[in-house]
Amino acid sequence: MTRAADALMRRLTEGTLLASPVWFRFVQGNRNGGEEQIFHPQEYVRTIDPYFWRTLQRLRTVATVDWIAGDFAFDDDDAGYYATGSATGVKFDRSGLPAIDVLTSTPRASAGGAPRKWDWDGALLHLAAIAHGSRDGLFRDDGKDPNQSDIARHLRAWFIDTQDNAPESSQLRDYGKRFVAELNAIKLQTANNSAATE
Repeated sequence: MTRAADALMRRLTEGTLLASPVWFRFVQGNRNGGEEQIFHPQEYVRTIDPYFWRTLQRLRTVATVDWIAGDFAFDDDDAGYYATGSATGVKFDRSGLPAIDVLTSTPRASAGGAPRKWDWDGALLHLAAIAHGSRDGLFRDDGKDPNQSDIARHLRAWFIDTQDNAPESSQLRDYGKRFVAELNAIKLQTANNSAATE
C-alpha cells in the first residue's frame, strides 16, 4: 500500500491527479501580524489545490490520512506559522490514477522463493482505487454491479498497461469470481445490518 500511496501523493502534489472533496478547508498564516490565506477548491472543477497536498506531505508524520474513506487532515502551529487543512469524502479522477509508474516495479521475491510473475497486489489496489475514486466505480454501463468477466477485463487492462502482458484468462476470471463473491458478501452484510437497525 505504501508504494500506491506514494504514487498517489506524488501525482497530487504535482497537480496531475485531480481530487474533488465533499468538504474542504485549508487556511495558513503567520500569527505575528501576517496575513491569513484561505484556499478554496478550484472553482471550475472543484478540485483541491496541489499546495494542500504538498503541505499534507510535509506534515505526514502528524497528519491524518485515510485513503479508503478519502479523508485527510493536518494541523500545524510552529513558531508563529500555522497551517490547518481538512478534506473529506475526496474522490480522485480515474483517468489520473497511477496505474503505470510506481506500481509497475517487479514484485520482490518471497523469502527463499522465486519472484512472483504477476503483481496481483497492485492489480487489486487498482480495482479498489477505481471503485472508490471514480464517479461510476466499477459499475457496468447499464448501472448494474460488475460480474466476474467485467472484473477480469479491468484486471487484464491493468496488467497490459503495467506489464505489457496479462495472466491467463482463467486466472483473471478466478480473481473476478472471488471479487464478485466478496462484493456480494458485503452487500448481504450491509442489508443484514440495515434490517437489524430498523
